[in-house]
Amino acid sequence: MALQIHTVSIETITLLRPLVARIRRFDLSLAKQISRSASSVALNIGEGEHSSGGHAPRARPLGSRVRERDAYRARGCGGVGVRESA
Repeated sequence: MALQIHTVSIETITLLRPLVARIRRFDLSLAKQISRSASSVALNIGEGEHSSGGHAPRARPLGSRVRERDAYRARGCGGVGVRESA
């Protein structure tokens, strides 16, 4: 059975959108914090799905590992971002 946590995190962001919009009317700072943290969780999960744990082997240069990590993170961006509508 495949781990579905990334899908759940994206669905959570979708569910948070109306709540963030309501919170924004009373506390802009809190609404922004919720948006950033929800997006961060989904992005970190997307990045971690392709990690084997521990440190990457030293056989590859650091730059290529960083680019690979960033590519996985970018792929995890689909649907990420809590829009703060007024």
